[in-house]
Amino acid sequence: MIRAMDRGRQLIRSMGLAIDSSDEATSPSKEQDPTESILHSPPINPAVGKEQAMSPPRDEPTAPIRTKPLETLQAFQDSLQSAKDLNGLLGIFVQSLHRDAGFDRVGLALLNPSDSDLLIGRVGLGVIPLAPYLRSLSGSLSREHRFFLTILKRVDPLLVPNFSDQMAGTLKQDFLDVWNPTSAIVAPLRVGARPIGLIYCDRATSNQPVLPQDYQAFQLFFAQATLGLNRLAGIL
Repeated sequence: MIRAMDRGRQLIRSMGLAIDSSDEATSPSKEQDPTESILHSPPINPAVGKEQAMSPPRDEPTAPIRTKPLETLQAFQDSLQSAKDLNGLLGIFVQSLHRDAGFDRVGLALLNPSDSDLLIGRVGLGVIPLAPYLRSLSGSLSREHRFFLTILKRVDPLLVPNFSDQMAGTLKQDFLDVWNPTSAIVAPLRVGARPIGLIYCDRATSNQPVLPQDYQAFQLFFAQATLGLNRLAGIL
């Protein structure tokens, strides 16, 4: 976790943000041992789960990650340390991307533990009504979501400047119709070397494109969330 915070400071500086000296002195929280296996993906907490639609984001001029970067990351890290299972950690991750990283819409989809070709939409924040958004994220990777299949084979997040540049037939038409994506960040979720799902983020409701600065902010949260997943799996 110390390495993650060091990496975070480097990325913050690369984003041109100032680091408060008092934040520099803040120590990461003590790491907890995993308490539950995450070999199979449990349901996401109903508090942020698949039947709840979240309101569109508040009209905030600047995301907390830009105004108070280290304080925001420290709070996120503390929250991850309190997670006891995959369900809780992913809920924290998704909420933080929506609330603290400044992404208007966030979608989470997980692989079916009994069918690695089946993607299941599990969480959507900043989208109303929720059900069609989750249905559009669900489907066969080999037949409907071939673009998402390429994401799951990656290790690092991908900034997609324009979804219209994707090859025809690689994106499920229902996903295009419902999400109407323009630019976004799509990232694989992994436990060790094994993909378990993916995360989608954009700024569509504020009519703002996703910029390289947004990608850097995403990386700050993504790196710590990945460490948390592996901590729960007993890999770290």
